[in-house]
Amino acid sequence: MSVKHAKPNLNQSQVAEMVKRLFSLTPSEMRSLPSYGDQNFYVAAVEGGEYILKIMNSEDSKNPTLIEVQTYAMAFLYQNGLPTQKAIPNTAGQSISMEDIGVNHGDFNDLNVLVQRDESDSYRISGILDFGDMNSGYYIHELSINIMYMMMEHPKPIEVGGPIIAGWESVLPLNEAEKDCLYVLVLSRFCQSLVLARYSVTLHPENAEYLMIPFKKGVHILPQLWELGKEQVEKVWFQSAAAFRDTHQMK
Repeated sequence: MSVKHAKPNLNQSQVAEMVKRLFSLTPSEMRSLPSYGDQNFYVAAVEGGEYILKIMNSEDSKNPTLIEVQTYAMAFLYQNGLPTQKAIPNTAGQSISMEDIGVNHGDFNDLNVLVQRDESDSYRISGILDFGDMNSGYYIHELSINIMYMMMEHPKPIEVGGPIIAGWESVLPLNEAEKDCLYVLVLSRFCQSLVLARYSVTLHPENAEYLMIPFKKGVHILPQLWELGKEQVEKVWFQSAAAFRDTHQMK
C-alpha cells in the first residue's frame, strides 16, 4: 500500500456505532486485531454470536470489484464445505449471487489458518482467514507461498518443502515447468516479504512488531536457500516428497 494514511483509524466508540447502525448488533465485547493495511475488530454481540469486522483501507475500498470478488470467493468456498469467513449482510439485506471462479488465496500461512483439536487429540483446520491478497495467478504461486511460510516455522527449513509438495501433488500434480520454477518462486516470495515488511514499518511504525514477523524469521533462511542453490534444494524437496508419498501409501 503506497499511501501512508490509507489505513483506517477508527476508535471503539465509532466501531460500536457502525456495528449497531449497519448490523443492528450491540457489542458486548470488542477488541482490535492485527492487520497490515486494514482495521480489524473481534466483536461479540449482546444478541449472540461472534464476528470479525473488517474496515478496508481507503485505497483498496476504491475498487468495489475487488471487494465483490473477495466476497464471492469466501461464499463459494464456505458453501462447498471449507471453513472460511462468511460475509454477513447488513440491515439493508445486501447480498451477492454466487458464481464459480478459480483463484489463489495469496497469503496462506500459519497466521491465516485456525486449528482445533479433534476427538483423537489431533488437529484439524477449523478456519481460513484473510482473502485480501487473493489473485487469479498460476496455482504454483500458492504452493511457493505456502512453502516459504512453513520454512519460517520449521527447525530444519530446507526439509519442509518435501511433505508440502507431497500433499499438494496428492490433489494437483505438478508439471515439469512448475517443478522447474518452484525454487525461484520461493526465493522471490522471501525477497518480497522481507522488503514489504521493512517498507510497511516505514508507513506504520506503530504496528512494527506485527509487520516485522516475517522479516525476523526469514532474514536468516533466505541466505541458506540461496547458498545451497537450485539443484541441491530441488533434490531435497522432490526426493523427500517421493519418500513421504511412498510411506503414506504403504500405510
